[in-house]
Amino acid sequence: MPISLTVWPFTLPDKSRLHHTEWFSPKVLADYYHIAPWSEKHWKWLERFAEDMARHRQDMVLTPFSALVKVTRTKSGRFSYDFSKLDRWAKTFKKAGVDWIEGGHVAGRAGDFESDFVWGRFPVYTSDGKQLDVSRAKVPEEEFEPYVEQFLKAVHAHLRKRGWAKHYVQHIADEPVPQNEQSWCHRAGRVREWLPGVPIIDAVMSHGLEGFVDWRVPQIQHTGPDVPRNPNEVLWSYVCLAPQGQYPNRFLDYPSIRNRIIFWLSWSLGLKGFLHWGYAFWIRWQGVPVNVPVSPWLDATGASIYCADRTPLPAGDPHIVYPGRNRVCSSIRWEVIRKGLEDFEYLYLLEQAVAGTGKKGRSRALSAARKLLERVKAEIAPDPLNHTRSDEVLLGCREEAGQLLAALASEE
Repeated sequence: MPISLTVWPFTLPDKSRLHHTEWFSPKVLADYYHIAPWSEKHWKWLERFAEDMARHRQDMVLTPFSALVKVTRTKSGRFSYDFSKLDRWAKTFKKAGVDWIEGGHVAGRAGDFESDFVWGRFPVYTSDGKQLDVSRAKVPEEEFEPYVEQFLKAVHAHLRKRGWAKHYVQHIADEPVPQNEQSWCHRAGRVREWLPGVPIIDAVMSHGLEGFVDWRVPQIQHTGPDVPRNPNEVLWSYVCLAPQGQYPNRFLDYPSIRNRIIFWLSWSLGLKGFLHWGYAFWIRWQGVPVNVPVSPWLDATGASIYCADRTPLPAGDPHIVYPGRNRVCSSIRWEVIRKGLEDFEYLYLLEQAVAGTGKKGRSRALSAARKLLERVKAEIAPDPLNHTRSDEVLLGCREEAGQLLAALASEE
């Protein structure tokens, strides 16, 4: 088969200019492979996860401080902290190229989805190794808040000492809605006092929260050009089991372009990051009978299709990679995400080339580049509902962007 290859005179940066995070649980990983948490086998798998994420241009990792930092309360009532697991975690992901620490959620719902948020409890030990009872029944919310304050301040001080604090953002609680946004804002306000300068980030389902969230992450259907924006916030997008219908998402039964277009929209709408919760949740979903076996290779819903009393997760929502015997196995969707992030870099580089100080002339390539960028915003990816569904059109635009970048590089 004859093959021709064109090499363009530019390269994509190693580090993505669009933040990207996909969540996983180290406990789920250990449980799936039946290995002891934080054993050398466990750390080896964490290295594989880190390397796979970096290869797919993921630059942030959800970091469960409560599982990585051991808290001990002395007889005098003071706290001491063992950061050895956190250090190894950060070094493992940073070595692979995942530089940003995304502090895990410090609060959660007290009950149903609309209930108020309460502080998340973390293990606290005595000097002789016994675990204290810090449940809400034993330690009321107002008494536990100083525990959270000292814990987060200690973590932040340690990150500063290690030189990692510049690449650190902190979650409060996932997906606040109008019914519980007040309790979310209270906790966000406290964390802002304790961690000055640390951006607060969360996936949100409320249009409120102004003044308390720094990196706002709404579902992608709420990021269109007509949606009001706060100039003091950094805007991302996320998808999960919603939105559905005509909107982009990464479900298993969606055409690949519905996945890839997310990153064209990110450029077109000026978004700064993308979040998804399901990198590798290879587990039985909530409410699934315990006698139902789960195989990520055979069921892309966490076996939630067997739940009689709740809507199952859409296919592909819980995970985008598969468990191999000794490696992380990719998926078509995971490779499409990588390609979409590369598309974003093409558009970003072209935009920078057009805006560059040396590009003030009226060359044919420069004029064509401006027209292509305008077309992407007006026709290819104008908003989350009205975007191209044509693979041919999308790939044609990427090819043209590459050719124009090459032409503009030759003019320098």
